[in-house]
Amino acid sequence: MHDHSATDLLRAGRENHRAGRLESAEALYRQAAQLDAKSVDARLNLGIVLHDLGRSVEAAEILGQLVVDDPKHSAAWVHLARTIVTEGFGWEAHKAIDKALRGKPDAQTLVAASMLLMSLHDDAAAESACRRALKLAPDSAAAWNQMGQLLAAKGQQVQAAEAYQRALASEPGNAIAGFFLAALHGTAAAPPAIAPPEYVRSLFDAFADQFDGLLVGSLRYRTPKTLHAMFTRFIQRSTAEPATSLTMLDAGCGTGLCGHWLSAYRGRLIGVDLSRGMLAKAKARDVYDELITGDVVEELEKRSGALDLVVAADVMVYFGDLSRLFAAAAAALHDGGVFLFSVESIADADYLLLPTQRFAHSMGYLQRLAGVNGLAVRATEKVVLRLDKGADVHGYAVLTEKA
Repeated sequence: MHDHSATDLLRAGRENHRAGRLESAEALYRQAAQLDAKSVDARLNLGIVLHDLGRSVEAAEILGQLVVDDPKHSAAWVHLARTIVTEGFGWEAHKAIDKALRGKPDAQTLVAASMLLMSLHDDAAAESACRRALKLAPDSAAAWNQMGQLLAAKGQQVQAAEAYQRALASEPGNAIAGFFLAALHGTAAAPPAIAPPEYVRSLFDAFADQFDGLLVGSLRYRTPKTLHAMFTRFIQRSTAEPATSLTMLDAGCGTGLCGHWLSAYRGRLIGVDLSRGMLAKAKARDVYDELITGDVVEELEKRSGALDLVVAADVMVYFGDLSRLFAAAAAALHDGGVFLFSVESIADADYLLLPTQRFAHSMGYLQRLAGVNGLAVRATEKVVLRLDKGADVHGYAVLTEKA
């Protein structure tokens, strides 16, 4: 009965974890570990969910003790590496991954190790781990997707496409493989409407710890400053009194780079993002009144007429079709409210999925959507958003006001 109860709790914890109910999953894993102190699975899953909750120090303690007790547990080593990377210990993470790879990791663990090594810019080791995964599980869609990413990063586009096609052959409904393949082909005929949320979530979870340094430092990310300047000019033109006590939603807030300047106007500042890793960094800035893990469109749709300002910096690059997002933002604003955003730019089509796996949009499309949704375009600016492989990424900054 004792073991059966612990097993049931572990199973229920996994169901809650998969469904995104992380707090419930944590409680269930803790109960399972208390009932069966020797349960490696309960402790492993508890460490994983604590990391997903942004509590990396607690996660590292549990996973660190687990690898002391079971030094050959490859999955525990990989998840320990993932956790300590979040704290900025890249070298120690490398050593932990090496411990995992010396054991007998299963294919799933090897794919996780490969993704982590790629985020640490060790593509050769990442490819080696991924090839080991494919030897163990030749039909793994996750492994083929990862191999496609590695090959595309090397400029081997034909081979990358073949890898994504292998992923789709193994799992015909695999949204990530379909998205990657569409981006690689750069076809404007029928691009996906949005990037798969699970892809966006995993991408930013993996890079949360390096995000600010990489984006602002290496890639010269300028969008938050550009939007701040645009909003400041609008406020100065609109009123003699400084805008204060605004209710605002930072859509796709990431680590909170816009939150820094938004806090000057804060009556209430809400941040929404798919990535818990990014939200953990945003929380540390201590400028948000509420941080929500979720879909930005769904959160906007809950707030009819409740907001003064909606900001979407570098978010629309993961949406092709913007019609639902524009409608939700317009409905969430009261009259006179502002929708402020950036996009990567193209000249002709409404939107296009680029080989970078990001969407670009035309000004004509943006203006048409604004008009349909009762948003007056008050300011537009052609801008350089950031660098990509040393080249400028061009886009638009746009400020609209609900008429």
